[in-house]
Amino acid sequence: MNLIKLLPLSILSLALIACGGGGGSDNSSNDDSSEPIILNEGGPVSDPTPIDFQNLNEIKTEAFYNHFGVSVGAGDILIISGNIDTVINDTDNRRCLEQDGYYTGIRILNLSGVNESIKRSCTPYFFHQFIDAGNYDLKLGFPSAKGSFVATILPADSEPQLGNQLGTGGHPENLGRIDIDGKNKLTSHPATNHFGYKGKAGETIYLQAYVDPREDATTERRCSEFGDYFSNKYAFGWAVMSEDISGSIYHRQPVFSCSGSLEHTFPKDGIYHFNFRSFLGGTGYFYATTTPAPL
Repeated sequence: MNLIKLLPLSILSLALIACGGGGGSDNSSNDDSSEPIILNEGGPVSDPTPIDFQNLNEIKTEAFYNHFGVSVGAGDILIISGNIDTVINDTDNRRCLEQDGYYTGIRILNLSGVNESIKRSCTPYFFHQFIDAGNYDLKLGFPSAKGSFVATILPADSEPQLGNQLGTGGHPENLGRIDIDGKNKLTSHPATNHFGYKGKAGETIYLQAYVDPREDATTERRCSEFGDYFSNKYAFGWAVMSEDISGSIYHRQPVFSCSGSLEHTFPKDGIYHFNFRSFLGGTGYFYATTTPAPL
């Protein structure tokens, strides 16, 4: 399956903010853009709309019309980054995490024979690797909330790719290059905070983010209480998207930090994929170094 380029990063960031607030903030933007924001509307369960990989996909308040379809090959990875205008409350998040059949988030409807937690997310973020090729239907459901999402397909066995941009984020298929010992920009939405670094086996990278607003100790504790980066509404900080700690071929789970800092040693040579998420929609920058010294 060919990768399809998403909206330009600057337009995408503004569009996501305009079409729904962040996971825990009320950020807004007065910036304007000459490019129109295109929203791809979902359909009913009997006629799901194909996910648009070039533009924003709409999340309606009426979940009846939030059905989308995707065609994938065996081993393909689907990544969704959404934005809604209402914070998911703790009760809905907990029920989604603990009860099969109840969810506030994103769910694959026609994926059988796997645990419920594997085919659904309890947040506007979703990451799934398909074992079998086919056509799959997804439903997005967030009580009393509306917004939008962007989506990317990474083909099976594909390696992370570094883009040309240095010090600014990219998309999952076109990672921004980390500027070692320089300042790297962080936006308010994780969809545009994808970075890559070509590491060597045994080398350690140190990342330190400075964003405003920043999470408090309570959010850090809640982030650490649940182990799923995509279903814990409080999850924030750095995720090593190219590292899997689940031990399951069905449900990849990245290493994540629950803080603005990360120290990660590379197990082998290769390009490593990092993503930064702020629970409060904070913006700022980060520094990176491979020299063992405080940042």
